[in-house]
Amino acid sequence: MFVTSLVLVTAYIIADPGSVGPASAVDRADLANSAITSLGLLAAGLWALFTFVLFRSGVTNLEMTIRPQVQPLRADTRMLMIDVGLRNTGKVVVEAGAMGCRIWLRHLPVDAEIGQPVDLDGGNVVVDGLDLLAGYDKRFPYEIEPSAEYHEFCAVPVKPGALFSVRATFYLGGEEDDAISERRLAFVE
Repeated sequence: MFVTSLVLVTAYIIADPGSVGPASAVDRADLANSAITSLGLLAAGLWALFTFVLFRSGVTNLEMTIRPQVQPLRADTRMLMIDVGLRNTGKVVVEAGAMGCRIWLRHLPVDAEIGQPVDLDGGNVVVDGLDLLAGYDKRFPYEIEPSAEYHEFCAVPVKPGALFSVRATFYLGGEEDDAISERRLAFVE
């Protein structure tokens, strides 16, 4: 539209160099309408560019935190409480996928050699892919509204003096492979 208005003005000037613009009121009104429409489309395009490309407001933005806590249970047993925090810092609703929010707990060796990396996916599996959202009604999607923060919990009785690797993965709705993971170490005294 903007280009059309520019072409019209140029054509009027070339056709009659003495005239500065269109001669009839209808032509002037049509030119003004085209110019205003062009400016409106340009403004809408700039708004879409800033909103969706530069500020990424349509992108899912979920922050996940794992907070392990140890509580005494009995003389020889502790309760390892795992708090998985899910905070939506984006501007769109985050919906859980069919896989939900899963947690893995692995018992790691406490006698690892100094300076040697420890495989956080190694060790004995204590909890294998437990879905923290399994207790929710499947007829209603698990959704996290913008600026909302939810906490899901898991409690596992363990022996003191153990080191654990905790991994939580939140599977997003829509795409099966899209997921957010977080890891923490937990030492039980």
